[in-house]
Amino acid sequence: MAKTKRSPLEHRTNREKLPRGERAWVATGDGLALGYRRTAKGFGMWQARRWTPTGYTFATLGEADDLRESDGGGVLTYFQAVERARNWAADAAKPPPRPRYDVLAAFEDYARTKTANLPDPRSATVWRDLRTMAKHLSGEFLARDIDTLTTAEVERWRDALAVKPATKRRIYTVLAAALSNAHRLHRVGNPDTWRLVEPVKIPKARRARLFIPTEKEIAALLKACEPDFAALVRAAVITGMRYGELAALEVEDFDARKGVLALRVSKTGEREVVLSSAAVTFFAAQTKGKLLRARIFATAEGEHWGPSMQHRRMRAATSLRAFVFYSLRHYALSRQLAAGIPSALVAKNAGTSEAMLRAHYHKFIAEEDRTLFDRVPAIA
Repeated sequence: MAKTKRSPLEHRTNREKLPRGERAWVATGDGLALGYRRTAKGFGMWQARRWTPTGYTFATLGEADDLRESDGGGVLTYFQAVERARNWAADAAKPPPRPRYDVLAAFEDYARTKTANLPDPRSATVWRDLRTMAKHLSGEFLARDIDTLTTAEVERWRDALAVKPATKRRIYTVLAAALSNAHRLHRVGNPDTWRLVEPVKIPKARRARLFIPTEKEIAALLKACEPDFAALVRAAVITGMRYGELAALEVEDFDARKGVLALRVSKTGEREVVLSSAAVTFFAAQTKGKLLRARIFATAEGEHWGPSMQHRRMRAATSLRAFVFYSLRHYALSRQLAAGIPSALVAKNAGTSEAMLRAHYHKFIAEEDRTLFDRVPAIA
């Protein structure tokens, strides 16, 4: 059997031959070395050296047993020094403990992520909504370390909220989004903890009655509106277009010769809206004298109509709570269908589906004439 090569630092006699003040190293593992240095007083000190990607790190292990026998405490034999060096290297290689990351920190990071690229007004809205939602979070729950959360605990917290089921679901959606954002940013928590939470059961509610204003109510609204908003209302009445679609229209989108609007901004994608003769006359008046890239509709101050600006104007012009800007679309589509325009054409023009039209406006759609099928010649 081949003899194991012994270290020159293993015996005192070898160590005594080393000049005082000099250091000797022997490898004891992958990237690890044990060092010995004789002091001016004649005894030695054990050291350890470990290689890392950023360079060497060192540690003093203790006094060598050069002048007296090791008792396992004050001085170290060669083998005790090797063991201590390996223990030091193992501890140094461990990743530092992760700082505690609680639910409150997750909400703060989520708010910063959501508001990073938002203008100040929108950013303030997000923070306000999060503060409102935080009212439903106890201090104990906010202080919980995300790594220690369990699915059962999250469910118990959510189910104990003294709010309606739909509100519970909204609050939990924000919580899950905040926890997922924390996991993405810091790799904290287990996504399955919140993904496995049972959905909130919401009892089926009766669908609210579709509010379709009458001609008298439309006329009263137009009379009560300021001129700038009245133009927007009239456009919705004669086309059935959505508020955002109308607000984004530019002069170059209107083609008076073809009688169409090229709609480029819509939640259902780009489309071409066919206009009636009355609508063509109306849009021709609205675009007269304006630059091609100008908005067709603008406020009295010349500003663009922004998101949600229609709500305040509608509330100021009518006392009917059910009467919102979208009601103008209901009015327009129901009148088009009642006038006998095929539902397929109305759906295409409005950026919706025939199924939606039949679900909401079925009473305005004329019944199909089954006798039309008699025009198809029968096979003899």
